Formats: sequence, structure tokens, C-alpha cells
Amino acid sequence: MTMPDKPGDCPIIATPFTPDGAIDYPSLENELRIIAEYGCEAATLFGVASEFFKLSDDERVELAKFVADVCADVGVSLVVSVTHESTVVAVERAKQYEAIGADCIMVFPPRFMDPPAEAVVEHVRRIGEAVSVPVMVQHTDVNVDISPATFAALNEAVPNVRYFKIEVSEPGAYISALLEETDGRVGTLVGNWGFRMIDAYDRGAVGVMPIVLYDELYLEIHDRYVRGDREGAVELHNELLSALNYVQDIPAAKRLLAEQGIIDSPHCREPASDIGDDVDERHIAEAHERMTALIDSI
Repeated sequence: MTMPDKPGDCPIIATPFTPDGAIDYPSLENELRIIAEYGCEAATLFGVASEFFKLSDDERVELAKFVADVCADVGVSLVVSVTHESTVVAVERAKQYEAIGADCIMVFPPRFMDPPAEAVVEHVRRIGEAVSVPVMVQHTDVNVDISPATFAALNEAVPNVRYFKIEVSEPGAYISALLEETDGRVGTLVGNWGFRMIDAYDRGAVGVMPIVLYDELYLEIHDRYVRGDREGAVELHNELLSALNYVQDIPAAKRLLAEQGIIDSPHCREPASDIGDDVDERHIAEAHERMTALIDSI
């Protein structure tokens, strides 16, 4: 498989666990097959929603192999995120994921101990030079601040560093600046559940990377936008926002995935946060009911 130039909805795979905390591989396969049936062209492993921070190194390798095999079978490209803080470890893990079958390597830049921006850029550069598949950089407010001009220079030096997942607090302006600095050479995707999806698309984004949930809506929003029905895309996105206000955390999303039969259990490995009180539960249920009705109507 190859990474699509315009991947549209590229969801973050939720790692299903059994109630005793073991990885639930049958549920994981079901999750992947369902998003393929929806029409997703790519999926992402080891985003925050994958709970990568609660997986052992051995589990990550095992998961990557399993997901790569399923994605190849269903015809979905695979993005695998490298989250290690050490450059030497991150480079080796990126090479390993490429050998396993990743079609794109996403890099979550190191941030502990406040590394200087030039060290972070070097970290990404060395990963980009070590693999032949495209590299995507995840740029968030919790990472070291790096300017669009610096990323443009990195892309010019290492052309396969050509995708950027932007989830800073104001992603639109950053996307515009990055595309201007690169003369449109790179592909930009918006994260943070797609709260700013329309703004990002108005500025040239080619995809969105939410958790696996409501993918039919994200795909329909994307399709309406790219075929010129911006008004229809905005209408659907506004409806989606009314639900995201209540379900934008991993425990709630996994609860809803389990209720839909996509995964067997909503279990999150400990320590895990609670969904909330009875009022929160009611809001989540009402929001999900609205989204289910909306999906049935499109």
C-alpha cells in the first residue's frame, strides 16, 4: 500500500483491551475491518487514542505486525507513530515499523526536558533519512514550538518528511503559513478530534485524524467539501461539534465503540479516568443518539 495524497478521514485506532487488561485482537481486527467498510483509506496506530503510553515495547511491535497484516488484507494504508524520546531508539523503531509494513511513519517529537528546537528537528531529520516511506510530523501545543519556516526547510532537505498533523490551538493559521512556506509541497492534516476541520480544509488541509468514532460523518464532511459542497460540509460539521463537546476523551469513546459492538469491552488500562457522573453519562448518551440518527440520515 501507499499513503494517499489526500487521505481524508485517517482515524486513530483505539486499542481494545479485555476486562483484565489483555489486548483484544479480535476486537482490533473488527475495528479495522469496519473503518475499511466505511471507506477510510488510511488508519493510524499509536496515537494518543491508541493508549500507546500504556503498551510495552514488545506489545507495540506485536500490534504493529497484526494491524499491518489486517490493513493489507482490507486495503487500508497504515500510519504508525513513533513516540520514543530517544533519537537513536526512534530511528530504529521507525525502520522496524517500515519493515513490518507501515506506509507512513508519524513522529511525535520529543518534549521531555525541553529539548531545543534544533535538536527536535534533527530527531525528525534522522528518522526521515532512515526510512523510505513518507514521514508525518505531529505538531501540538505540548511539543517544542517550531515555526512553519523551519519545517519547510526540513522538508526541502528531507523531501519524504512531507505530511504534518497540526493540532495546535489555532491550527488554521499554522497550516496556511506552512503551505505558503513549502509552496504547497506538503500535506497537512488536522487533529484534536477535527474541532477545526472546516477551517483547516479552507486553508488547504487534506485530512483529519480523530479517534475511531463517527467515521461515517468525518468521511461525509470530507467528501462534501472536496466535491464543492462546503455549505453541506459545514452543516454536518456543526452537528458533529455538538457531540464532540461531550465525547472527546478515550473512556467515553471506547464506551460508545463497545455499545455499537465494534469492540467487546470499553476497558482502559489502569490508571484510567472515569467518564464522570450521572449528568455526564446522560449528556454522552444524548449526544451519541443524535449522531446515530444523523448517520442514519446521510
